[in-house]
Amino acid sequence: MSLLSILIPARNEEFLNRTVEDILNNAKGDTEIIVVCDGYTPDPPLTEHSQLKVIYHSEPVGQRAATNDAARLSRAKYLMKCDAHVAFDTGFDLKLIAPYESGDIGMETTTIPRMFNLWVFSWKCVSCGNETYQGPTPELCTACKKSDGFTRIMVWKPRLGRRTDFGRFDHHMLWQYWRAYKNRPGAKGDICDVMSAVGCFWMMPAERFWKYGGMDTGHGGWGNYGVEIACKSWLSGGRQVVNKRTWGAHMFRSQWRWNNLWPISQEQIDYARDYSRDLWMNNKWPGQIRPLSWLISKFSPVPGWEGPEGVEVLAKVTEAGTLFSASCCATRQECGIPLGAEAPSISTLNGVEDASAHFGTSPCAPERLALNANSLSVWPSDHRGAVTTPTVFPSGPKHVCGMGN
Repeated sequence: MSLLSILIPARNEEFLNRTVEDILNNAKGDTEIIVVCDGYTPDPPLTEHSQLKVIYHSEPVGQRAATNDAARLSRAKYLMKCDAHVAFDTGFDLKLIAPYESGDIGMETTTIPRMFNLWVFSWKCVSCGNETYQGPTPELCTACKKSDGFTRIMVWKPRLGRRTDFGRFDHHMLWQYWRAYKNRPGAKGDICDVMSAVGCFWMMPAERFWKYGGMDTGHGGWGNYGVEIACKSWLSGGRQVVNKRTWGAHMFRSQWRWNNLWPISQEQIDYARDYSRDLWMNNKWPGQIRPLSWLISKFSPVPGWEGPEGVEVLAKVTEAGTLFSASCCATRQECGIPLGAEAPSISTLNGVEDASAHFGTSPCAPERLALNANSLSVWPSDHRGAVTTPTVFPSGPKHVCGMGN
């Protein structure tokens, strides 16, 4: 049994094997990789390794469902999800695990590493040798102005000048960079609270991932991934932090031929965004003990919540938060928490870690006790292995698991 499982949902990924090799080279702890090939066969193929497990879906199920499938296969103490086009710092796994094991952060915390842009390749002009940064194949060399052809040169290193530590979401519930946050007092130190992340990396204890339902497939297969992780992390009574002691580098969509990775229509994108807004702005997630307005207030002022439209949306979110808080008052009194006090965190509620102690006695907001029909919130006592138990293969892409087909 590994200490950490790295979950990689993959679809039409050209650089999947490079990502796997990078992780195997840079992980220094008891770390395994679980790849889900979602409706495709990797080309180039994956190299077999004792610390690599592979799930194949003959028909695609989407990024969220693929993440959940990989998590079911894990028996590790910690889970980390990453995209299939990333690179990491040496010893990143131990550096991410250490604050949990030392008690510097609680087990109700989600962690992201600081993020750099990943420089995967360059285009080399066959005429003059000038190199152009990754992107679509150039039609004309910017140096010699010839169009005799280009050769792709692999680079695979982080761009240290393109670093991201902090992110947020706006009043559309869409993730945005937040570079100016680095100037705030809360941004100092090695481990800092972060409102939201893009979703290409996250890590948390496995028990916590399942306690809050895994990834909510009600959104559809793709979209608003990082916002979901952030809201679950904070509104459950926990935290989300960036660990600046290590990093991951991510190749972004604008830099290569990405339209066919997770094929999705504009209608599906709009659905995922509408679903996310309804879920979080109306405080409908069954696992939350804080309203969305609490999170916005914690990081206030948050860019993207100003202007006529932003102020109007914020007023509605604040009103929904007031109703949410009022609906919990009776339960808070039962718990011995004064009216108007902050909702209890998972680690402080009556001295127990299980938030169900709070929800289980709540006489109000029964919809939070019911399941979202599209989520993965109900599991037997062993959350990870009961719904669909795949055969555990030791390694290698030649093994095929039909789970979820």
